[in-house]
Amino acid sequence: MSAKQAHPLLNQFEHAWEKLAWNVPFKTATEGLSEKDADWKPVETIHSIRQIMKHSSFYNERMLHRLRGLPIPDRLKSESNAETFHADAAGSGQVSWEAERARAIGLYEQLHAELRDVTDEKLNEPIGETTLGNELNLWVMHDAYHAGQIVLLRKQLGNWKSPYEE
Repeated sequence: MSAKQAHPLLNQFEHAWEKLAWNVPFKTATEGLSEKDADWKPVETIHSIRQIMKHSSFYNERMLHRLRGLPIPDRLKSESNAETFHADAAGSGQVSWEAERARAIGLYEQLHAELRDVTDEKLNEPIGETTLGNELNLWVMHDAYHAGQIVLLRKQLGNWKSPYEE
């Protein structure tokens, strides 16, 4: 992946997390939620907004380690994807919704800084049968997907005002 290719990746990441475009970014989707709303579920088998945030933060922290060339800590090695929806923030136990959201935004800011400086060499590093660059493309779509889930949950909860209607 060349430097010219890295720019669209950074652009996609920014729009998945912070910049309003055709999709609602993660940061906007999670603004203004109470603790109660973050934990609400329409039925028990659906993940809450907080659980989705934990899941995304789990994978975002893991990606941050990859971008920094650091080994993945044991707490970021999961037996199953389902476990990641219940992962405690950095092993700290249950934290408030605002602390959970602040942690997620902090991870975004760190990831953003890493992506701004990512090199072609780094993007071409192999990860299993693919490259870091290809993995990053899929990862950005993952966060955008979950932001959409959060908007849907907020609509079901009756706690959503579209930023497009302001």
